[in-house]
Amino acid sequence: MGIYLFGFVGYLVYATSKNGAAGKVSTGLLSAGLLFHSIGLILRWMETHQTGYGYVPLSNMYESLIFFSWTIVLIYLILEFKYQQKVIGVFVTPFAFLAIALTSIIPA
Repeated sequence: MGIYLFGFVGYLVYATSKNGAAGKVSTGLLSAGLLFHSIGLILRWMETHQTGYGYVPLSNMYESLIFFSWTIVLIYLILEFKYQQKVIGVFVTPFAFLAIALTSIIPA
């Protein structure tokens, strides 16, 4: 969650100042966040298989929001690498951050 927040701040700095370094750092942070997020999803999926349930982690609100934020970041990074438009990150990253933040406050 923190990596996505820092990525958003970096994209915000990039959008307001056109600082190329801030854009590159933000993309790096978002890529690292996606990597850690992917590992977390894989570990959660493996855990369900070990407990005998074996389902894709999408069965409740927590898992759905986590998957939603992962998907947002994945699609955004694909589009960023294809079209080289980093400024869109200002509008995309808050949704990924807020979806994960929401998982912390919703009841289980």
